[in-house]
Amino acid sequence: MSQCSAEMYNPIGFGYPCSYPAKMHHEGKGYCGVHDPVKRKAKRGESSRKWRVDFDARMKHAEEEQHKLDTWDALVAACELASEQEECVCGGKGECLGC
Repeated sequence: MSQCSAEMYNPIGFGYPCSYPAKMHHEGKGYCGVHDPVKRKAKRGESSRKWRVDFDARMKHAEEEQHKLDTWDALVAACELASEQEECVCGGKGECLGC
């Protein structure tokens, strides 16, 4: 059986061939189970989808938080305006901040 045709790299950066035997062949080259291009592409696709779902959830949360920060000043101003009113809005029933 032939060797896997994938190139491995050590921490220094020098390349050497994979030492596993080839189990499958694609485009005339032999690959082991670890470096099979079809398996690697499927695994990367699955990982990418999971990352995208997590990233989208984080971005949605960040957008909601930014909206809260953007509207905070207007909310505080509205509350201050409501508390400065001399007239009670509820007619003295104790249902509003002015009572």
